[in-house]
Amino acid sequence: MKRTLALFSLFPLLLAGCGTKAASTDGTKVEQAVPVTVAPVMMRTVPRTITANGTLLAYEDVMLAPKVDGRVAAVHADVGDVAIPGSLILELDPTEHDLAVNEANRALDAELARIGLAEIPPGNFDVEIVPLVQRAEAARINAIRGYERLKGTGSVSKTELDAAETEVKVSEANKRDAVTIARATLASAKWRKAVLEQSQQRREECDVRVPIPAGWGAWAAVVGPYATPGRFVVAQKMVSVGERVQSMPLTNAFRLVIPSYLKLQVTVPERYIGEMQLGQVATVRVDAFPNSPFPAKVYRVSPTIDPVSRAFPVVLAVPNLNGKLKPGGFARASIRVGIQTIATVPPPAVVTFAGTSKVFVFADGKAKAVPVSLGVSEKDWVEVIGEFPEGSQVITSGFSQVVDGTLVRVR
Repeated sequence: MKRTLALFSLFPLLLAGCGTKAASTDGTKVEQAVPVTVAPVMMRTVPRTITANGTLLAYEDVMLAPKVDGRVAAVHADVGDVAIPGSLILELDPTEHDLAVNEANRALDAELARIGLAEIPPGNFDVEIVPLVQRAEAARINAIRGYERLKGTGSVSKTELDAAETEVKVSEANKRDAVTIARATLASAKWRKAVLEQSQQRREECDVRVPIPAGWGAWAAVVGPYATPGRFVVAQKMVSVGERVQSMPLTNAFRLVIPSYLKLQVTVPERYIGEMQLGQVATVRVDAFPNSPFPAKVYRVSPTIDPVSRAFPVVLAVPNLNGKLKPGGFARASIRVGIQTIATVPPPAVVTFAGTSKVFVFADGKAKAVPVSLGVSEKDWVEVIGEFPEGSQVITSGFSQVVDGTLVRVR
C-alpha cells in the first residue's frame, strides 16, 4: 500500500518531466511547448558593502566620583536628566573641610608671626629685613661699636677688652642663628601655606561638578549650553542624601553619558583590511526601528588584526541627535566600500529546493536550469551569481511543468 501511494505521489512530477503530449496525424505523440513568462536578466550597479554586528557605545561614558570624603548634602540630578558640563550635580557636607581650612590658616599665621610677617613674601626674599634678623644685626653692630670704643681708649684692662670681643662674637653667632631661624620659619610657613591651599582645594571639591568634554566650549558658544550635542545625560545615580562617600576606596556617584553621538564598534574579517578607510559611509540598523536605517561613518580603524579571530576592530560614528538609539544596544552595520555591477532577476524567477537555488533560462525554445547563488536583494529584484549568456531571459512562471530541457513558449 505504501509503495502504491509513493508511486502516485511521483505521478505529477513524471508528468512535469515529460511535458504535455499531443497526438499527431500518424498516431504518434508530440511534446507540446509549455507556456511561460520571461524577464531579462538586468545588470545593476549597486554599492558594495561589508556587514558587521556590534554594540552601540556612548560618545563619552563617565563614572563620576567625589575626590574627597564626606556626607552627601544635596543631589541635583537623577536618571534621565540632562547634565550641563560644569554645572553642580552633587554637594557634600563641607563642615569637616571648613574646620581643616581654619586650622591650616591659623597654623600659617602662627609661623609668620614668629618672624614678624603678615604674609609670605613673593619671589626671592631677603631674610635680612625680617624683624628677628634685624634685631640680631642691631645687637651685633652695637657690640662691635662697644668693642671698638673700648679698644680705642687704651685705658681698659685686658679682661674688659676680652669681654667686649666675646660680646661681638656672641652677637655674630646670634645673627647667624636668627638668619637660620628666619629661613627655617619661612620654609615652614610655605609648607603651611601649601597645606592651607590643599585644604581649600578639598573644600572646593565638596561641590562635585559635571566634567567638561573636549570641544564643548566651541559648541556652547555657537548654539548655547542647552542645545550643544556635547551635553551629558545621567545614566545611573548611585548615591542619596545622607550617604557617606569615600575617595578610597572610591565611591561612584553618577554614570554620565553623551548619547547625542554614538560609537558602534564592530569586527571586520581580515580579508577586508585593504578596503577599509576612514570616512567611509555606512548605515546602521537596530531591531527597534527595522525600516529606519541610521547614517554613520567609519571613525576609527584598528591597525592590527586579532590573531585568534582573524578580524580587526572598526569604530563607526553614529549621529543620534533625536535620541532614538540607546547606548548598549545591538546594531548591524553595512559599510560601503565601493560599487559593483551585479546580475539581477525578479524574485519569482528563483526556484529554491533543499537549500539550493536555480533559475531557468529561456534559450532556443527550451528551459535550461542554471544553478545560482543569491546575493543582495530588494523588493523588485534579487542578485543571482551564476553562468548567464549575455542577454539571457529567465522564466518567471510555469515552473510546475518545467524541468531542464522542457520545450517552452512565451505566452
